[in-house]
Amino acid sequence: GRWYNVRIPRPPERNKYKSLPAFLEALGLNAVESLPSLALSAAEQEEAKKRIQASITYPERPVVGVFVGGRKTGDKRWPVKNFLELIARLYRQGNNVVTFFGPEEKKLMPLFTDALDHRVALVFEPSPRKFVGLVSNCDLFVSCDSGPMHLACAVGTRVVAIFEKQNFDRWGPPPGMARIVHQSGGCSVDEVLKACELEIS
Repeated sequence: GRWYNVRIPRPPERNKYKSLPAFLEALGLNAVESLPSLALSAAEQEEAKKRIQASITYPERPVVGVFVGGRKTGDKRWPVKNFLELIARLYRQGNNVVTFFGPEEKKLMPLFTDALDHRVALVFEPSPRKFVGLVSNCDLFVSCDSGPMHLACAVGTRVVAIFEKQNFDRWGPPPGMARIVHQSGGCSVDEVLKACELEIS
């Protein structure tokens, strides 16, 4: 109380992308929509572009990145079998698919290697900046509610965001950045694929 003596009402805005402007407005400041942005150097962009180009089959076709992770606690992670089916169907439609693994999912890479066409790229990149550089070279990025989902938004890559829980009003990116998919009882592969097709078209 000695140091922080300004009290304001709690802003009604729940969405984390919109809460900062709402807070500034409550302080009486002029607030503009502030969306996350992450800048990469020209060298980082060029290195990532070369890696993506070396991993794809159809240079003239869209590149779809799929992050197969997500926090297990809180039931945020989509089932592995759903990711396998989605990736296979995206690839059969003629898209380049780059499958991304985080540290928690790295052990699943042999399973994906055995189940998918050998031309589907599998990528484990522990460096956050190199990872986001690769994501920035995708035309579309598919992810559960996770850190990589927000990173993709920050570099301007269009996102299909899978929300297993009905908390997308709080954590979901705005429509200008992402298409959110949610179904009560769990998102189906058909629904996520339909969202991807709409974005790619």
